[in-house]
Amino acid sequence: MGTASDGETELIRLSAIDYFSGEILINSLVYPNVSMQHYNTRYSGVTRGDMERARRQMRCLFGRNAARMALWRFVGPDTIIIGHSAQNDFASLRWIHHCVVDSFLVEAEERKKGETDAENHKQQQPTNEKDRKEGKQDKQGLSLKALAMRKLGRQIQTKGRKGHDSLEDAVTSRDLIYRHIETLITAVEPEAET
Repeated sequence: MGTASDGETELIRLSAIDYFSGEILINSLVYPNVSMQHYNTRYSGVTRGDMERARRQMRCLFGRNAARMALWRFVGPDTIIIGHSAQNDFASLRWIHHCVVDSFLVEAEERKKGETDAENHKQQQPTNEKDRKEGKQDKQGLSLKALAMRKLGRQIQTKGRKGHDSLEDAVTSRDLIYRHIETLITAVEPEAET
């Protein structure tokens, strides 16, 4: 996402994959039809030069509406969409969709459940500075990058100030949900008799 001159978020790249096959459905820059303040390159990975080059070569979607139309070729009202902090993506698309599985929310709920279980079994002890710092780090552990490392053993978003790759983020969100579903299935399967 970039930032338009009016301060609103603006869609500048769209990536979508099929959950089951992993096939890339869309992976395209979106040339904004509004004046841009900046492209948030540190996060988006998109520079003004990238965008202008894509426009000249006609290798982008032109505007948010074209991006939505491209996405809607694959997504219907009942299609389940997976994302990470997906509300940001939907805001930049100016789109409301009711069938969403958000890996951030799933992991936050798991963490909340784990903390409640831990509190029920843990004695209250005075909090020291180290515990406060660890608590802060723990909350930050819900980033896609942190979850990818912890849950999937995968390093992502390694380009530093050059930004994220939205396709890599889409694949990682999908894989986190897949892992979560695997864990749920394993937990309810009866143990094999020996």
